[in-house]
Amino acid sequence: MRNGEVEFAVEMFEEMPHRDGVSVKPRIENYGCMVDLYSRAGRMEDALHVIEKLPMEPNEVVVGSLLAACRIHGDFSLAEWLIKYLFELDPGVDSDYVILANIYAAVGRWDGAGKVKKTIKALGVQKTPGLSSIEIDCNIHEFVAGDKFHVDTECIYEMIRVSFSGAKSMWIYS
Repeated sequence: MRNGEVEFAVEMFEEMPHRDGVSVKPRIENYGCMVDLYSRAGRMEDALHVIEKLPMEPNEVVVGSLLAACRIHGDFSLAEWLIKYLFELDPGVDSDYVILANIYAAVGRWDGAGKVKKTIKALGVQKTPGLSSIEIDCNIHEFVAGDKFHVDTECIYEMIRVSFSGAKSMWIYS
């Protein structure tokens, strides 16, 4: 995202309460968009400043947006600070721990990644399995990694087996 686009979005956000003579009070979602905008542009301090100046309590989505950007930009010191805040909000959110461990791993801090994984285990936090979905004939089908309880499991695995029959390894089966 180019700086001019960021500045344009900031101007639009700042005009929100005064636009067209109608008073529109920004909501937490609007502030979350600003945090995400700054984060994607690599302007971490600006994103943090939005969080610090919020007229309401920041939620895990807003803070999590900046935390995810820390992974992209390798800012593990900010990530550590944010994760402490998120743990105070809800210590059982698995994705926060996973992001922090991945941030440590991305910068080669294996001791930090290992420490986070030990914390996850000690607290008994369960990682939520990944979920995929597909729409077929106006019906949404959801699948969880390793799911054996979907009503069409046998058909699905048979299609995969046939599709990958020429593959060297059948990694899909557990």
